[in-house]
Amino acid sequence: MKKFFCLAALAASVGIMTSCSEDDLMSSSPGIDSNTIAFATNSHKAMTRSGETITSLDEFVVSAVNNDGISFFSNEKFVYDQSYEVFKSATAHYWPAVGSLNFYAISETGVHSVGDNNSPRYTYHNWGAEKDLVAATVVAGSKQVPYPLTFKHLTSQIYVSAEAENKVEDLTYKLVSVKMITPSDGTYSFATQTGGVGTWEIDNNTTSEYSYNKALP
Repeated sequence: MKKFFCLAALAASVGIMTSCSEDDLMSSSPGIDSNTIAFATNSHKAMTRSGETITSLDEFVVSAVNNDGISFFSNEKFVYDQSYEVFKSATAHYWPAVGSLNFYAISETGVHSVGDNNSPRYTYHNWGAEKDLVAATVVAGSKQVPYPLTFKHLTSQIYVSAEAENKVEDLTYKLVSVKMITPSDGTYSFATQTGGVGTWEIDNNTTSEYSYNKALP
C-alpha cells in the first residue's frame, strides 16, 4: 500500500519545476451597475488542482493599469458577493469612458513592488509549501461587466510515495519524515499577454522536512 503526500512549491522560471495545468474559471452574471468593475469566475467555490489541500477561491487581489501604463487602482481586494454572483471591491471602481484596462489578479499577495508599466510584482519569503497560488492576467481588456478572469497555477504539486520493498514478511514500517530541497524565496512577475503565465525569479532554495506519525503497512 502506498502513501502519497502532496506539496505545492514555487515554480522556478529556469525550469526547476513546471506549473500545473490551468483551471479555466469563467462565467457571467447580470444584475450590477453596467459601469462597475467586477469580476466573474466559473464558480466562487472553484477548487484548484490541489484538491482538498486548498480552500475555495472566495477572494483575490487585483491591480489595474490603463492603456497609458498609469495605475488605475492597486492591490484592491475583490470578494465574492453571493447576491450578484460576482467578485466586488469594498470601494467601487468604474470603467473609464474610453480606453482599456490591464488586470493583474492573484489569490495571495507577497511583498508588493512595481515592474514595467506599473504591473505588480510579488515577492514571497519562506513560502508555505502546502499553499497553492493562482493568478490571472488580462491585457487591454475592454469593458465587460462582470469581466471574466481565467486563473492559472503558479505552483507545482510534488508527490512523494513510499512503499515497502519486502512485502512477504508481515512487517510494519513507520515513515518518520520526508526531506526535500525546494525554492523558498522568489518574486513573481505577471505575464505580458492575456491568459499567459508570468515568470519567477528564485532567490534561494531551502531544505524542508515534513514529519508523519502514521504507520505504513
